[in-house]
Amino acid sequence: MRTYFKVKQDDYWFLVEKETNYPFYCYVDQRLVATIFIGDQYRLNKAWFTPGKHMLTVVTHYPENGKWKTLAEQYGFISYDYSKWNKQGSTSRQRTFRAGDILVASDNLNETTTGYMGHSAIVVDEQNLIESPGGHPAILMDSIEQFLEKHPAHAQFRPRSPELGLKAAQYGREYLAQYEQNLQQGINKPVFSFSLNTSLEDRWEHIYCSKLVWICYYYGANYRFENDYLWFAPEDLYTNLKKNSDFEILYEHPQVGFKINL
Repeated sequence: MRTYFKVKQDDYWFLVEKETNYPFYCYVDQRLVATIFIGDQYRLNKAWFTPGKHMLTVVTHYPENGKWKTLAEQYGFISYDYSKWNKQGSTSRQRTFRAGDILVASDNLNETTTGYMGHSAIVVDEQNLIESPGGHPAILMDSIEQFLEKHPAHAQFRPRSPELGLKAAQYGREYLAQYEQNLQQGINKPVFSFSLNTSLEDRWEHIYCSKLVWICYYYGANYRFENDYLWFAPEDLYTNLKKNSDFEILYEHPQVGFKINL
């Protein structure tokens, strides 16, 4: 059995891809940073480490001829002072927002879930977005500014077709209006929940941030984001958009990164 890794990197990231059915382990400077049991790739954010030179070691174990063998590969990398990079970037480019833009953050207000849960929202005009931030109300409209302040480690994606974005954003407005009407009538639907008992297509049982984006594009623009596992997490949305030719990335903070593939 041939087992090997493919590793790609740029100034911000390492992308480790494997072709094996067995777990693999990532060490930086001999310290374990990730154990991957599910999925075939791992994204390592270089901004997690102090500026300077580091060594990434990727290890897996696999059976061959009745014995377990170990495969280990090493890759050197440099972590920079990304705070200076981000400051320069923010002063050199004026950001704009358009209906249908998608914001995906890997950070959370609760720092213990940063890199695991994340958050996402859909932009509906130059200043506002619709999101499902958790709790009650389950869906609301708020300013883009508050999202950027709460979630600096985020990426902004834009559909290449303005019509696609407009349709998704318009559905978001209609969906929010219906939800608010439900509340006025004493109907608390949908409720915020990560429950796996309802499908993505079900609009009125449960809702969460990335499912909201999925619903807006699916019902508003007849556009379906593919999902790999049980629920459509912000990580799934981010991963999908990064390789989606129908969208372009307008901004990405150097510390955006998800630690697991949900």
